[in-house]
Amino acid sequence: RDDVAIQTYIADESGVPLSKSMLAHIDTNFVYAGDGDYSGLLHLEDLTDEARARHEEVGTWIEEAQAIAAMATEPVVKTGKQCTNPFTCAFCNYCGTGRTAEADPLAVLPHLHWKKREQFKLSGIERLADVPTDQLTEIQQRVQSVHLSGQPYCDRASATKLFSQDPLPAYFLDFETVSFAVPIWEGTRPYQAIPFQYSLHKLDADGELGHEKFLDLSGVDPRRAMAEKLIQDCGDSGAIYVFSASVESGIIEKLEEQFLDLFFPLESIRQRIVDLLPIVKRCYYHPDQQGSWSLKAIIEPMTGMSYSNLEGVKVGPEAGAAFIECLDEEICSKRKELLHQQMLDYCELDTLATVRIWEFLKIES
Repeated sequence: RDDVAIQTYIADESGVPLSKSMLAHIDTNFVYAGDGDYSGLLHLEDLTDEARARHEEVGTWIEEAQAIAAMATEPVVKTGKQCTNPFTCAFCNYCGTGRTAEADPLAVLPHLHWKKREQFKLSGIERLADVPTDQLTEIQQRVQSVHLSGQPYCDRASATKLFSQDPLPAYFLDFETVSFAVPIWEGTRPYQAIPFQYSLHKLDADGELGHEKFLDLSGVDPRRAMAEKLIQDCGDSGAIYVFSASVESGIIEKLEEQFLDLFFPLESIRQRIVDLLPIVKRCYYHPDQQGSWSLKAIIEPMTGMSYSNLEGVKVGPEAGAAFIECLDEEICSKRKELLHQQMLDYCELDTLATVRIWEFLKIES
């Protein structure tokens, strides 16, 4: 609505005749019926009167912005809740540059509410050592202790007890998903997360590590073929380890809803999922994680593995972008082959990383 108000102001001030100012929303409940029928995808709202009623407000914004732009030095504003409310500011990464344990000691405390952070600052608490432990959660206390001592925390004994309940074979699964504002496959909705790829490592009873994968770049809806191959690859028994179960479990649930004839084998797979993330959170922390438990933050300090040697695709959004590029009918075969291999390498490294985390924590202390 702000954008419409600004554009209407600019058009009116520039003498451009406007009959109406409309805002088009994508209806996220729209389901694509196929055959190019997108009727109902957009919801139109007439904001002409509202936008023109805000001309004075928009003019004030412009004056303030011009004053800031004319400053010789950039404004000094502390990061805070305003950086993400109502939307995440485009300068968050810039303002956060260098916010390490040295630059901002409190930044490493995970899930520290902004109100508590402000409370600490008002009390003159700016060093990690000065933060009262009784005002921190158990995990925040652990992070504080690790950063003050410089020594990683590792409770392999607890992890081993948890893993002992799950004998081999063991599987390690990761999906990649893509979403389209304008759905391209029948039965899908705008912005729906569609799985298009998975990597599955298997550690068999003899300790042999194998690998299965799925990636379909043909342009057809990949979900049915993926579901069938996943059922085949996962076998009938063995824990299936993932890193953040809500993602993988949610994807399988959606496949169950879509393909009712595959519900029972897919549900059997879903019930075997074991989430590594809470185990890692409970049993391991390294200063280099800087308050993060993302897979990439953990894997290098824990095992020495790194994503830096990968070519091209190194993060999930890049895999999704590569997949979309491969759907373009005009892409050359050489480029498509390159992206295909990069996507395979990236997703395989994700599940290999979970294997190495599992192995690291399972070793008896």
